[in-house]
Amino acid sequence: MGKTVIEKGTQMANIKLKTATALALIISSSLFACVSAQTRTPGVSEGNSFKYLFFFDANMSNPDYLLPSMFDALMEQAKSIDSMELTITKVQGSIITAQTVMQFKNGTQQTTTGTTDIATGQGDFTMFLIAANLNANDLVYQGNTGERINGTITRTYPAGQREVNYQSISMEYNVTDEELSSFNLEGPLQQTNTQDVYWDKITGSLVEMSYQMTTRSQQINADISVEVKLAQSNVYTVPEFPSVIIALIALTLSTFAIIKLQKPSSKNHKFSS
Repeated sequence: MGKTVIEKGTQMANIKLKTATALALIISSSLFACVSAQTRTPGVSEGNSFKYLFFFDANMSNPDYLLPSMFDALMEQAKSIDSMELTITKVQGSIITAQTVMQFKNGTQQTTTGTTDIATGQGDFTMFLIAANLNANDLVYQGNTGERINGTITRTYPAGQREVNYQSISMEYNVTDEELSSFNLEGPLQQTNTQDVYWDKITGSLVEMSYQMTTRSQQINADISVEVKLAQSNVYTVPEFPSVIIALIALTLSTFAIIKLQKPSSKNHKFSS
Protein backbone atom coordinates (compact mmCIF):
# COMPACT_ATOMS: atom_id res chain seq x y z
CA MET A 1 0.00 0.00 0.00
CA GLY A 2 1.20 3.52 -0.72
CA LYS A 3 1.62 6.57 1.39
CA THR A 4 -0.82 9.44 1.67
CA VAL A 5 0.72 12.86 2.32
CA ILE A 6 -1.51 15.84 3.13
CA GLU A 7 0.31 19.03 2.20
CA LYS A 8 -0.79 22.52 3.15
CA GLY A 9 -0.35 24.07 -0.26
CA THR A 10 -2.49 25.96 -2.71
CA GLN A 11 -1.28 24.67 -6.07
CA MET A 12 -3.90 23.33 -8.42
CA ALA A 13 -1.48 20.67 -9.51
CA ASN A 14 -2.17 19.06 -6.13
CA ILE A 15 -5.97 19.00 -6.50
CA LYS A 16 -5.72 15.53 -7.98
CA LEU A 17 -3.57 14.45 -5.04
CA LYS A 18 -5.92 16.03 -2.50
CA THR A 19 -8.95 14.31 -3.96
CA ALA A 20 -7.10 11.01 -4.21
CA THR A 21 -5.99 11.51 -0.59
CA ALA A 22 -9.59 11.48 0.63
CA LEU A 23 -10.14 8.15 -1.10
CA ALA A 24 -6.76 6.60 -0.46
CA LEU A 25 -7.12 7.14 3.30
CA ILE A 26 -9.16 3.96 3.33
CA ILE A 27 -6.94 2.15 0.85
CA SER A 28 -3.38 3.01 1.81
CA SER A 29 -3.80 4.59 5.27
CA SER A 30 -0.31 6.10 5.57
CA LEU A 31 -1.27 9.54 6.84
CA PHE A 32 1.97 11.19 7.81
CA ALA A 33 5.67 10.76 7.01
CA CYS A 34 8.45 12.19 9.14
CA VAL A 35 11.76 11.25 10.78
CA SER A 36 13.01 11.07 14.34
CA ALA A 37 15.70 9.49 16.46
CA GLN A 38 13.75 9.57 19.71
CA THR A 39 12.10 6.36 20.86
CA ARG A 40 8.36 6.18 21.41
CA THR A 41 6.54 3.29 23.06
CA PRO A 42 3.92 1.20 21.26
CA GLY A 43 0.76 0.54 23.24
CA VAL A 44 -0.19 -2.63 21.39
CA SER A 45 1.24 -6.13 21.63
CA GLU A 46 1.32 -9.31 19.58
CA GLY A 47 -2.12 -10.82 19.15
CA ASN A 48 -4.06 -7.58 19.54
CA SER A 49 -6.70 -7.20 16.83
CA PHE A 50 -8.87 -4.32 15.66
CA LYS A 51 -11.72 -4.49 13.16
CA TYR A 52 -12.79 -1.32 11.34
CA LEU A 53 -15.88 -0.51 9.32
CA PHE A 54 -15.60 1.82 6.34
CA PHE A 55 -18.13 4.34 5.06
CA PHE A 56 -17.65 6.27 1.83
CA ASP A 57 -19.90 8.81 0.16
CA ALA A 58 -19.39 11.01 -2.89
CA ASN A 59 -21.79 13.50 -4.41
CA MET A 60 -20.50 15.18 -7.54
CA SER A 61 -22.16 17.66 -9.87
CA ASN A 62 -20.14 17.92 -13.05
CA PRO A 63 -22.33 17.44 -16.12
CA ASP A 64 -19.83 19.02 -18.51
CA TYR A 65 -16.60 17.82 -16.95
CA LEU A 66 -15.16 14.30 -17.04
CA LEU A 67 -13.16 13.22 -14.02
CA PRO A 68 -9.75 11.65 -14.65
CA SER A 69 -9.94 7.87 -14.83
CA MET A 70 -7.78 7.63 -11.70
CA PHE A 71 -10.54 9.31 -9.67
CA ASP A 72 -13.20 6.97 -10.99
CA ALA A 73 -11.06 3.92 -10.19
CA LEU A 74 -10.33 5.14 -6.66
CA MET A 75 -13.97 5.89 -5.95
CA GLU A 76 -15.10 2.51 -7.21
CA GLN A 77 -12.53 0.78 -5.01
CA ALA A 78 -13.50 2.91 -2.00
CA LYS A 79 -17.18 2.06 -2.45
CA SER A 80 -16.40 -1.66 -2.56
CA ILE A 81 -14.69 -1.86 0.87
CA ASP A 82 -16.76 -3.16 3.78
CA SER A 83 -14.30 -3.65 6.64
CA MET A 84 -10.70 -4.31 7.58
CA GLU A 85 -9.25 -6.33 10.44
CA LEU A 86 -5.75 -5.45 11.63
CA THR A 87 -3.91 -8.01 13.79
CA ILE A 88 -0.57 -7.24 15.45
CA THR A 89 1.95 -10.00 14.68
CA LYS A 90 5.18 -8.48 16.03
CA VAL A 91 6.39 -5.51 18.08
CA GLN A 92 10.08 -4.61 18.06
CA GLY A 93 11.08 -1.22 19.41
CA SER A 94 8.92 1.35 17.66
CA ILE A 95 8.29 -0.94 14.66
CA ILE A 96 4.96 -2.74 14.57
CA THR A 97 4.24 -5.56 12.13
CA ALA A 98 0.63 -6.41 11.39
CA GLN A 99 -1.54 -8.47 9.09
CA THR A 100 -4.58 -6.81 7.53
CA VAL A 101 -7.58 -8.58 6.05
CA MET A 102 -9.64 -6.30 3.80
CA GLN A 103 -13.23 -7.47 3.38
CA PHE A 104 -15.04 -6.32 0.25
CA LYS A 105 -18.80 -6.05 -0.18
CA ASN A 106 -18.79 -8.71 -2.90
CA GLY A 107 -17.53 -11.28 -0.38
CA THR A 108 -13.88 -11.37 -1.47
CA GLN A 109 -10.94 -10.68 0.84
CA GLN A 110 -7.43 -9.31 0.45
CA THR A 111 -4.73 -10.16 3.00
CA THR A 112 -1.51 -8.18 3.34
CA THR A 113 1.32 -7.84 5.84
CA GLY A 114 3.12 -4.59 6.55
CA THR A 115 4.99 -2.55 9.14
CA THR A 116 4.60 0.85 10.74
CA ASP A 117 7.04 2.91 12.76
CA ILE A 118 5.00 4.72 15.42
CA ALA A 119 7.94 7.07 16.04
CA THR A 120 8.49 8.35 12.50
CA GLY A 121 5.09 7.77 10.96
CA GLN A 122 6.55 5.74 8.13
CA GLY A 123 4.75 2.58 7.15
CA ASP A 124 1.90 0.82 5.45
CA PHE A 125 -0.97 1.60 7.87
CA THR A 126 0.37 4.50 9.89
CA MET A 127 -3.01 6.18 10.40
CA PHE A 128 -4.16 3.24 12.50
CA LEU A 129 -1.33 3.32 15.07
CA ILE A 130 0.50 6.03 17.01
CA ALA A 131 2.60 5.97 20.17
CA ALA A 132 0.94 5.22 23.49
CA ASN A 133 0.14 7.85 26.12
CA LEU A 134 0.66 10.99 24.05
CA ASN A 135 -0.59 14.28 25.49
CA ALA A 136 -1.96 17.56 24.20
CA ASN A 137 0.52 19.40 21.92
CA ASP A 138 2.69 16.29 21.47
CA LEU A 139 3.66 15.65 17.86
CA VAL A 140 1.64 12.82 16.35
CA TYR A 141 4.86 11.67 14.73
CA GLN A 142 8.20 13.19 15.68
CA GLY A 143 9.87 15.37 13.10
CA ASN A 144 6.56 16.69 11.76
CA THR A 145 6.14 20.17 13.23
CA GLY A 146 2.62 20.67 11.90
CA GLU A 147 0.73 17.60 13.14
CA ARG A 148 0.06 17.59 16.87
CA ILE A 149 -2.36 16.06 19.31
CA ASN A 150 -5.02 18.71 19.99
CA GLY A 151 -6.06 17.25 23.30
CA THR A 152 -7.26 14.29 25.35
CA ILE A 153 -10.92 13.70 26.15
CA THR A 154 -12.88 10.98 27.92
CA ARG A 155 -15.55 9.00 26.13
CA THR A 156 -18.00 6.55 27.63
CA TYR A 157 -18.21 3.03 26.22
CA PRO A 158 -20.34 0.06 27.35
CA ALA A 159 -17.39 -1.26 29.38
CA GLY A 160 -16.67 2.12 30.98
CA GLN A 161 -14.80 5.33 30.25
CA ARG A 162 -11.63 5.57 28.18
CA GLU A 163 -9.34 8.45 27.30
CA VAL A 164 -8.80 9.19 23.62
CA ASN A 165 -6.36 11.57 21.92
CA TYR A 166 -7.80 13.59 19.08
CA GLN A 167 -6.57 15.72 16.22
CA SER A 168 -8.60 18.11 14.07
CA ILE A 169 -7.32 19.66 10.83
CA SER A 170 -9.08 22.16 8.58
CA MET A 171 -7.58 23.55 5.36
CA GLU A 172 -8.96 25.93 2.74
CA TYR A 173 -7.66 26.50 -0.76
CA ASN A 174 -8.39 29.23 -3.31
CA VAL A 175 -7.12 28.06 -6.67
CA THR A 176 -6.02 30.51 -9.38
CA ASP A 177 -7.09 30.46 -13.04
CA GLU A 178 -3.53 29.68 -14.06
CA GLU A 179 -3.44 26.58 -11.89
CA LEU A 180 -6.84 25.47 -13.17
CA SER A 181 -5.93 25.80 -16.83
CA SER A 182 -4.05 22.50 -16.99
CA PHE A 183 -7.25 20.73 -15.88
CA ASN A 184 -9.46 22.53 -18.43
CA LEU A 185 -11.31 24.25 -15.63
CA GLU A 186 -12.24 27.89 -15.18
CA GLY A 187 -12.05 29.68 -11.85
CA PRO A 188 -12.77 30.54 -9.24
CA LEU A 189 -12.50 27.23 -7.37
CA GLN A 190 -12.54 26.84 -3.61
CA GLN A 191 -11.73 23.64 -1.75
CA THR A 192 -12.13 22.89 1.95
CA ASN A 193 -10.71 19.80 3.68
CA THR A 194 -11.50 18.80 7.25
CA GLN A 195 -10.21 15.78 9.14
CA ASP A 196 -10.90 14.50 12.66
CA VAL A 197 -9.00 11.55 14.11
CA TYR A 198 -9.38 9.81 17.49
CA TRP A 199 -6.89 7.32 18.95
CA ASP A 200 -7.20 5.35 22.18
CA LYS A 201 -4.62 6.94 24.48
CA ILE A 202 -3.36 3.77 26.18
CA THR A 203 -2.96 1.63 23.06
CA GLY A 204 -2.45 4.32 20.42
CA SER A 205 -4.90 2.48 18.16
CA LEU A 206 -7.34 4.28 15.90
CA VAL A 207 -10.88 4.57 17.24
CA GLU A 208 -12.48 6.79 14.61
CA MET A 209 -11.50 8.90 11.63
CA SER A 210 -13.60 11.17 9.43
CA TYR A 211 -12.54 13.16 6.37
CA GLN A 212 -14.63 15.60 4.35
CA MET A 213 -13.68 17.43 1.17
CA THR A 214 -15.83 20.15 -0.39
CA THR A 215 -15.01 21.62 -3.81
CA ARG A 216 -16.98 24.46 -5.36
CA SER A 217 -16.60 25.99 -8.82
CA GLN A 218 -18.68 26.92 -11.85
CA GLN A 219 -17.91 23.61 -13.57
CA ILE A 220 -17.64 21.04 -10.80
CA ASN A 221 -19.01 20.71 -7.27
CA ALA A 222 -17.92 17.78 -5.15
CA ASP A 223 -18.64 16.53 -1.64
CA ILE A 224 -16.57 13.52 -0.60
CA SER A 225 -16.58 11.94 2.84
CA VAL A 226 -14.73 8.98 4.34
CA GLU A 227 -15.36 7.49 7.78
CA VAL A 228 -13.46 4.71 9.52
CA LYS A 229 -14.87 3.39 12.81
CA LEU A 230 -13.59 0.73 15.19
CA ALA A 231 -16.21 -2.02 15.45
CA GLN A 232 -14.48 -4.85 17.37
CA SER A 233 -11.30 -5.39 19.38
CA ASN A 234 -9.94 -8.04 21.72
CA VAL A 235 -8.10 -5.32 23.64
CA TYR A 236 -11.06 -3.38 25.00
CA THR A 237 -14.81 -3.10 24.48
CA VAL A 238 -16.01 -0.65 21.87
CA PRO A 239 -19.53 0.68 21.27
CA GLU A 240 -21.63 -2.12 19.79
CA PHE A 241 -24.89 -0.40 19.06
CA PRO A 242 -26.28 -3.32 17.00
CA SER A 243 -25.85 -5.59 20.05
CA VAL A 244 -27.83 -3.14 22.16
CA ILE A 245 -30.57 -3.03 19.55
CA ILE A 246 -30.68 -6.83 19.39
CA ALA A 247 -30.97 -6.99 23.19
CA LEU A 248 -33.85 -4.51 23.16
CA ILE A 249 -35.63 -6.45 20.43
CA ALA A 250 -35.21 -9.70 22.38
CA LEU A 251 -36.56 -8.06 25.53
CA THR A 252 -39.52 -6.64 23.62
CA LEU A 253 -40.37 -9.99 22.03
CA SER A 254 -40.17 -11.80 25.36
CA THR A 255 -42.44 -9.17 26.92
CA PHE A 256 -45.04 -9.63 24.18
CA ALA A 257 -44.84 -13.39 24.65
CA ILE A 258 -45.54 -13.10 28.38
CA ILE A 259 -48.48 -10.76 27.76
CA LYS A 260 -49.89 -13.14 25.17
CA LEU A 261 -49.67 -16.10 27.53
CA GLN A 262 -51.18 -14.26 30.48
CA LYS A 263 -53.97 -12.40 28.69
CA PRO A 264 -54.93 -13.47 25.19
CA SER A 265 -56.42 -10.64 23.19
CA SER A 266 -59.19 -10.83 20.64
CA LYS A 267 -57.78 -7.87 18.73
CA ASN A 268 -55.59 -8.23 15.74
CA HIS A 269 -52.19 -6.54 15.93
CA LYS A 270 -49.69 -5.92 13.22
CA PHE A 271 -46.01 -5.57 14.01
CA SER A 272 -43.47 -4.29 11.54
CA SER A 273 -39.71 -4.61 11.85
